[in-house]
Amino acid sequence: MRRVRITHLLNDFSVGGVTKNLELFQSSCFTIKYESEVVEVDPEWSIAPKFNTDIIFVHFPPSWRSLAFLYSLRGRNPASEIVWMEHSYNREWETLNVPVKSRFRAMLRCAVALFDEVICVSKAQANWLGEVTKSDESRFHVVSPWSYIEGLDDVCLPHFSADKALTIGAYGRFSKTKGFAELIEAVKLTDTSANIRLNIGGYGEQEQNFRKLAHGCRNIEFYGKVDSLSDFLGRCDVIAVPSYFESFGLVAAEAKMAGRPIMVAPVGGLPEQVEDCGIIVDCTDQPSLVSALNNLRQLPLQKMAYLARQKAMIFEEKRHSDWLGFLSQVAGRLCLSDSGIMGNRSRRPLPINMSAGQ
Repeated sequence: MRRVRITHLLNDFSVGGVTKNLELFQSSCFTIKYESEVVEVDPEWSIAPKFNTDIIFVHFPPSWRSLAFLYSLRGRNPASEIVWMEHSYNREWETLNVPVKSRFRAMLRCAVALFDEVICVSKAQANWLGEVTKSDESRFHVVSPWSYIEGLDDVCLPHFSADKALTIGAYGRFSKTKGFAELIEAVKLTDTSANIRLNIGGYGEQEQNFRKLAHGCRNIEFYGKVDSLSDFLGRCDVIAVPSYFESFGLVAAEAKMAGRPIMVAPVGGLPEQVEDCGIIVDCTDQPSLVSALNNLRQLPLQKMAYLARQKAMIFEEKRHSDWLGFLSQVAGRLCLSDSGIMGNRSRRPLPINMSAGQ
């Protein structure tokens, strides 16, 4: 019995979270049964390549312009299992970015019909996608994209004491949707007795605006570009993720591996990561956010820090088992021999009308 061939299709190799996640397929527990390749494609090609592979993972979000490519991919690779790995779209993203939801959802329904399975990065994303496409929930699977980062589990756990400043960390791309402006404004309003500091790491188009908001506040500092995640997280006690939308939220997962309690917005997959390692706060409601910051010391932060790392370790193991379980199910349907795929598998019919809703 030969190894199962897997082809990952990406349209942008600069998407760090996606490419980092694919390193998992090079680990020994996968390579013994599966061989993987990563191929760059342009989703606006009208004709998709034909691949000598068993499973094709599509890692870019579909659009009206990419439907021709996906339709061609399905037609030119009839024996392959084709799986959509959705990293981007989610309920909050749709609310903020899609003016005509009926058209967007029509596109999603057309796209889902072209795949055998759909993998989502959180339960919230899977529930939303199943809801808006009116698809059978059995076609949606949840496999989180967290990928182990060397050194995070060696970062010393924070020490919390009443006479020490409590440093809140926030990092990522400096864009409006990351919610850093709201966090800066809230920290400026915290009680002096709370002794809260804010350490912001990253860079981007909103950097000057953020610095202007923080001007004159001695308890707010900018770390700069985060080249060493271990160093940055080691300087923080609690990590805030006040994003407007996150399908999963890698920052929260990284913070937990470093043993940092998390304070997250109630969006996407972020609440699923909190468990007993942090709190959920509506970061768009300034009074709620200020109150949460003022009352952080009342939480069992030391226990949360310890549990955060333990949960992250379990999470890493679960991700491996989830991927292996999914691939095993797919391989079981493929009936492989040394020469290729044997037998005829039932295949979902191609949708006839690809223009509906355009």
